[in-house]
Parts: sequence; C-alpha cells; structure tokens
Amino acid sequence: MQSGNREDIEKFSKWAVKVTKQHNEDCKRLSRLMGLPMIDALSEVEAQCAALCMLGKVYAVASEDVDPLTFEAP
Repeated sequence: MQSGNREDIEKFSKWAVKVTKQHNEDCKRLSRLMGLPMIDALSEVEAQCAALCMLGKVYAVASEDVDPLTFEAP
C-alpha cells in the first residue's frame, strides 16, 4: 500500500461514524425536549412523509436522496 493511500484511509476513517440505536434514541429525546413533533414511521419513511404532505400536515420532505419523489412528495 502506498504511503499516501494509507494516510488518506486513516484521515477519512476518522470521519466515519457508526450510528447506534442509542444515538437515535438520544436524538428523539432531544427533539422532544425542544418541542419538535415526531412520528415513528411503521414502514417506508418516504411514503409516510409523502402522505403527511398530501394531507397538508407538513410543508415538504427533505432527504439525502430522491426516494421521496417516488411517492410524489414535494
């Protein structure tokens, strides 16, 4: 392995974060303490978010990918 590659691997591996169930629970608790409404989706979260949009309960859906578009979410 070249020296530059090893340094890159070490540098970028420090950025990697494994999200655990405890992280999720902590985020949910913090959100609730801040008064943010929250729903646990029973199945596809994108489908749940799209349904909430169609019902006028939320304005839009934000996502890292285009999956919400498959369910016609704005």
